[in-house]
Amino acid sequence: MATGSIVTHLSTSYALVPIQDAIVTFSQRSPLGIVEVLAIRVSDENGQTEPVEFTTPPFSESQTPQEEQPWINVDIAAEHPSFNRVIVQNVQVFADTVTDQDIMMVPQDQFPELLVRTNVYEIPPFNL
Repeated sequence: MATGSIVTHLSTSYALVPIQDAIVTFSQRSPLGIVEVLAIRVSDENGQTEPVEFTTPPFSESQTPQEEQPWINVDIAAEHPSFNRVIVQNVQVFADTVTDQDIMMVPQDQFPELLVRTNVYEIPPFNL
């Protein structure tokens, strides 16, 4: 096994202003749907979290076609009292790689008529 990591960058949806003090949760879902929280980070003044390392399949498995996927999927949830929650599902993490995940958050009072409190985005699998 090897390791890969994720760094998130949080900003407002239009102005790209960094969001400080957002709670960012990294988790994985089992085939049975059980969610395991792997790490929790808080965004800094630049809207960035510290890297989170994960155990991944070896790098060599991503170089040739495999029956099993050569990465792990991680779900990321970002929350802040002034913004709608954002969930990004199936972020792929490869061995020996830093995955940079940008997350743009919508202020809660920007579109009150939509009553959206959670925005969910799913990343489709790579086609290797």
